[in-house]
Amino acid sequence: MHRIPSSIVAVSARRMAGLLQVRYLSNCAKNNILSSVSRKFTANDVFTTTTTQSTKTITQFTRFYASQAKEITLPALSPTMEEGVIVEWLKKEGEEYKTGDVLFRLQTDKSVLDVEAQDDGVLAKIIVQANAPAQPVNSTVAFIADPGTDVSKLQFPDVQAKKLKKEEVSKENTVKATPSSSIPSDKSKTATSTQPSSPSPSPSSSKPSESPATTSGTSTSTSTSTSTSSDVFLFPSVRRILAENNMDVAKVKGTGPGGRITKGDVLASLASGNKNSSPPPAQQRAPTPSSSSSSAPSPSSSPASKQQTPSTTSYEDTPNNNIRLVIAKRLTESKTQIPHMYVTAECNIDQLLELRARLNAAQTVKLSVNDFILKAAAMTLRAVPKANAAWGKDGVQLLKNVDVSVAVATEKGLLTPIIPNTDQKGIASIATELKDLAGRARAGKLKPHEFQGGSFSVSNLGMYGISQFIAVINPPQSAILAVGTGRKEVQFSTSSKVNLDEDNTSSTNQPEPKVVNVMDVTLSCDSRVIDEALARQFLQKFQEFMGNPERLLL
Repeated sequence: MHRIPSSIVAVSARRMAGLLQVRYLSNCAKNNILSSVSRKFTANDVFTTTTTQSTKTITQFTRFYASQAKEITLPALSPTMEEGVIVEWLKKEGEEYKTGDVLFRLQTDKSVLDVEAQDDGVLAKIIVQANAPAQPVNSTVAFIADPGTDVSKLQFPDVQAKKLKKEEVSKENTVKATPSSSIPSDKSKTATSTQPSSPSPSPSSSKPSESPATTSGTSTSTSTSTSTSSDVFLFPSVRRILAENNMDVAKVKGTGPGGRITKGDVLASLASGNKNSSPPPAQQRAPTPSSSSSSAPSPSSSPASKQQTPSTTSYEDTPNNNIRLVIAKRLTESKTQIPHMYVTAECNIDQLLELRARLNAAQTVKLSVNDFILKAAAMTLRAVPKANAAWGKDGVQLLKNVDVSVAVATEKGLLTPIIPNTDQKGIASIATELKDLAGRARAGKLKPHEFQGGSFSVSNLGMYGISQFIAVINPPQSAILAVGTGRKEVQFSTSSKVNLDEDNTSSTNQPEPKVVNVMDVTLSCDSRVIDEALARQFLQKFQEFMGNPERLLL
């Protein structure tokens, strides 16, 4: 029951509908939250009034804004995100939710994140179902309404029609932007058609011409087939098989994500007999000379055409997930826009292995060689600050923090979670934090700030037996260190001993061989930021830390 002061009693309902602005206050009993909505009455508002000397009571009030569903659009959860896939809806249609409740889980370009509700409401209708094809940012995925709204009485706008309208407007703008010189005018067409033909008879004049019925029928079937297949997303190989076998795409049942038609679906449909009896339009329009029809073999009977049948293919198209598409795009940009330079060095890790064995025997946190490598890389960046930099619009940007990214292999692609302030943390802390980040990276639960940015990357394939490799720089960083496996190698000491014989003559002993543990590292760097001299300085300092690991504990 809501009351309005008696000063507005004399105002008529019609005048009130056009002029009066009322503040509607509602007390939420469950959470004691007082929410206010300010709006103007419209003529469609229905209310019944009871007039007394001092008060006017509104007993029924239907608000216009509450009778309309509100859109939920796909949010951009990272700077590089252009589209996303809804992995799971945690609320059902008609279910109410509170502020902070998770509505759905969204797979971005690097991880799966929770999308929370910004206000109380009810999930009215889901437009994009879970595991549907990727949707662009700001596209409509669902409709919501105010708490207590009967969703069965809501009217939802046609999202598909709205999308088609946007596409039509975009096409119209493209046509308007096309230069007029590229479109032939009617006069040019008339002039072309009225030009006299050559007096000499052409070879095509002796060939029989097609009848109008055949030409019109062929063009109609071609346009129908093209429009049908163009409305469905198909891979190029799928379109090729459909065109070569004159198959109807509407008769092929897709088994891919979101009902997408794969190559296996087309081949299975072809094997089951889904093939039009009429020849392809290209064969209908191609006239065959009667003089050479008996002597020339048909294309279908040639051995080459039999070897090119789709049934002999042994591969299948696999649609890429959003993460792999983003990785492919960023790596392509890196290799085409960043001038890479590669420098390789060999590190002696004998003392490192001995120190690691002693520390693991004395504590519960088990340390890996990779933990020492991360600490050594961070300490090297602190000792060589010019290497802890990035290329910016106005030149080289020297970074203040040493944030080392670590390459982690997942089923969906390679992710690089960041250990912030790596140089200020102990090796045990680095090991614990890396274990947590790697586990959440493989589960797709990293937050955007945990994998975006960073000043330097380390990619270690040594645990997989890879002796040496070259890594691609991860923008916006300017360097990445590729680490190979440790191996035993025979080396000779560089200094020789001088001994005196009995006759006081000097003799030089041959250096003795020694088996040592070594490891190759390759630095891929942006030559705009790190030149050859700076790369040499970085690797020399890194070799010192790896050869004297006690310095990493200071």
